[in-house]
Amino acid sequence: MGWETFFCFGILIVVFGGLIANRAPDVLLLGAVVILAAVKIITPEEALAGFSNTSMLTVGALYVVAAALRETGALDTAGSWLLKRAKSERAVLVRMAGSLPVMSAFLNNTPIVAMFIPIVSGWCKKHRIAPSKLLLPLSYLCIIGGTCTLIGTSTNLVVNGLMQEVSQSNPELSQALHPMGFFELGYVGLPYAVVGIIYLLVIGHRLLPNRDGTRLHLLGIVSLYSSHGSVNHLKALLEMARREKVPQVYVHAMLGRRGERPESGAHYIKDVEQGTERLGTGVVASVIGRFWSLDREENWDRIEKTYRWLVEGRGRKVPA
Repeated sequence: MGWETFFCFGILIVVFGGLIANRAPDVLLLGAVVILAAVKIITPEEALAGFSNTSMLTVGALYVVAAALRETGALDTAGSWLLKRAKSERAVLVRMAGSLPVMSAFLNNTPIVAMFIPIVSGWCKKHRIAPSKLLLPLSYLCIIGGTCTLIGTSTNLVVNGLMQEVSQSNPELSQALHPMGFFELGYVGLPYAVVGIIYLLVIGHRLLPNRDGTRLHLLGIVSLYSSHGSVNHLKALLEMARREKVPQVYVHAMLGRRGERPESGAHYIKDVEQGTERLGTGVVASVIGRFWSLDREENWDRIEKTYRWLVEGRGRKVPA
């Protein structure tokens, strides 16, 4: 192997590292091509060949169409209309199964997914449904619809372009690798899409996790009697959170009512933890003293510690 091989490996490592670090992909990829052409590993003709490839130009044109639909709000309107009357997770899944594969068969599936994510997420938030139950089916429905036509996904177009190049350079393969028709992939893609849709509706949706990102933070004095609150109020709020099925509840406790013994705080925290275990919801996330959190004498250094505690999570960490 010559130096060119090692040089190309180095370029690939840099490009992949940049992509993992979320750097600008266009700069990375075009920069790699320019560098390889500058050191004469590839010819100028090879470097510019992709810009004249009809399949790549078709992909670019599809993104222009998708951008036009996004800017005009056509997809947003269609999505909002589609889910407007849906009242349950099942209803949304059925509506997506009947429309998204058809849409992604005639448009690139990536922008359709991007357009429908906020629409589906908004519906989930409004109806208190975990987005994890619908976002993965959204992606899969667009993918299987994209396998039914030549332009459904950019991969089909790229492979079709490679087949044309090979058939032109090797006449013996021209019959076997002729350009694909628009609906030619449908012979395989359509049955595959039907099976995939039936699986998602009957089995797949049951296997999806219920990952609701909703979080409830409860902050207040944890004491039996206080002008600022009572631990009984906290218990009532935890009970309400359980009834409302709030998935993640965090208790931020302030201790130290005037006149109480210093060791009383441990008793109250234990009482709260026993309550969360009994209810099956809530955890004690942080604890701070009343001396720091309810200062009345403008000791801003104390207030700052409380602010850092709440907003930035700064403080001494102890095992649960």
